Amino acid sequence: MASSIKHGYLGSVSWASDAQADTYVTAWTLEITCDVAESTSLNDYAAAGTSWKAFVAGPNDWTATVDVNMMSCDPVKLGLAEATLALSDGTTSYDCPAICVGVSNVMSVDDIYKCTFSFAGSGAPV
Repeated sequence: MASSIKHGYLGSVSWASDAQADTYVTAWTLEITCDVAESTSLNDYAAAGTSWKAFVAGPNDWTATVDVNMMSCDPVKLGLAEATLALSDGTTSYDCPAICVGVSNVMSVDDIYKCTFSFAGSGAPV
């Protein structure tokens, strides 16, 4: 199945606990990972004559970041009770139960004030 190229302006974010931040979002990322555990046994090399390790899949995890142009960032939003972070690329939407775990502030002489909110997943993005 061929994937289509999408322009960034189709993306959107909704974070229920910060309507102001929703208005000024410039980008978002969603990274989904899977933990793995090594399952190679001592006999694997001798029996198969190979030096490749074996792994088994473990639990999944996800993190997200949201970049925002704002007048100021409120660090009080850290560790709020779970909120739903709704991310969309214009075609596919992800409703992600999330906790804000970090706020990064950037102030530059040649740009406007920017914030990056970092989220940890608390359950599966659906």
